[in-house]
Amino acid sequence: MEIFYQSCSTGIVLSLAGSFDFASHASLHEVLRSAVQDHHKRIILDLSQVTSMDSPSIGMLLVRFHEFKKDGVDLRLTHFHEGLAEKDSAVILSQTIPTFSSNEKALAS
Repeated sequence: MEIFYQSCSTGIVLSLAGSFDFASHASLHEVLRSAVQDHHKRIILDLSQVTSMDSPSIGMLLVRFHEFKKDGVDLRLTHFHEGLAEKDSAVILSQTIPTFSSNEKALAS
């Protein structure tokens, strides 16, 4: 998986590309940790180029969401759809982490 980022005045957008699986979730964890250390209070994960997600990667996102929430950091997803992951995991993810149809909407609200 590749990770690209773009900082803006209201947060940071992390664009993920490829398969988001157990082998790649550690690298995303490090990028997320760096974003928090850089005092970003809103982190957008753009999933428009993600081809699939496995259960461990979804679990990591859920854990980070709750940790960030306690620390006042807002984690949001864009371009997520249930076809990216197993149905049960996808439903839990979409019902827990705020999802938006575009990065602009996620940054604005």
